[in-house]
Amino acid sequence: MYDIEAIPILVRLMCSFGAAFSAVVVWRKTRNGAWILVVLSAILFFIDAIYSTLVFIGLVSYTLPFLGEIPLLQLILVGAPYLFMAASFVFFLISHRHY
Repeated sequence: MYDIEAIPILVRLMCSFGAAFSAVVVWRKTRNGAWILVVLSAILFFIDAIYSTLVFIGLVSYTLPFLGEIPLLQLILVGAPYLFMAASFVFFLISHRHY
């Protein structure tokens, strides 16, 4: 691995760590369901960044289990943060309806 290849990885790790750390601080201060889902999304982004970094340097792999040809763990780690983020927006819209 060349030094130039490490720069995007380090930027992704630092940004996702900052988001996850801030999310934990928000988690302690709020009990709103929409914010809790945003917090879970940020934490899952950080977990995905860590795991994909470990895959990149060769310490772990996405070997098991598979869903057809797609590694199931990779599918969950990549898709789950977006699902939680979308769910938080829907939850916010439902909870702030005005009739």
